[in-house]
Amino acid sequence: MKLAIHNEVAVSNDEVRQLDRAYVFHSWSMQGNLNPLVIAGGARLRAMGL
Repeated sequence: MKLAIHNEVAVSNDEVRQLDRAYVFHSWSMQGNLNPLVIAGGARLRAMGL
């Protein structure tokens, strides 16, 4: 099995926070004070032969 995802989307930290609030369910005790960590990038993932 080979997995390759090549999507690059540029969004601001504020856009990530807005999307997180709109589409991600967090514990209601945390919801109001949530400030999600924005990840700017990462290493390429490669999965083969599973």
